[in-house]
Amino acid sequence: MNYLDFEKRGCNFFPGDKDNDESDIGNYRICTPGETVPLKDGRMMLFEFSCYDRQIWRFHNKRNGNKLKKPVIDSVFTCAMHIDTEYSKPEKTSGGFEWRSSWRDSNMETEFYKTPRKYTEKNILDYVNSVSTVHYDAIRYV
Repeated sequence: MNYLDFEKRGCNFFPGDKDNDESDIGNYRICTPGETVPLKDGRMMLFEFSCYDRQIWRFHNKRNGNKLKKPVIDSVFTCAMHIDTEYSKPEKTSGGFEWRSSWRDSNMETEFYKTPRKYTEKNILDYVNSVSTVHYDAIRYV
């Protein structure tokens, strides 16, 4: 069995939090222990996943369509999965000194948000397996 390792970086879900009902992770934020996931494009990626309630601004009345005097925020998706990415690449200075700079993959993150997902182990595995050269069977917390 091939495990995808994660560290719990946030708090465990509080008792009575509705996220306990919608997620099987039990922690508000998990992160790979470094740039440990090999991607199909050759980079090594660090993934951090967390949950949030996806919301949108509403400018019109739901019943009659009239414009609202003050816009309101509607919750459209609870316990949605949030992603942060990080990868490093070598850089050279004019003096020949080599160092590594860290970057986020904003294109990957933008594509990720086009399909809202619940913050569950299955959805994390499905997504990571879709971008990784390694197939992971389960999540292990280290």
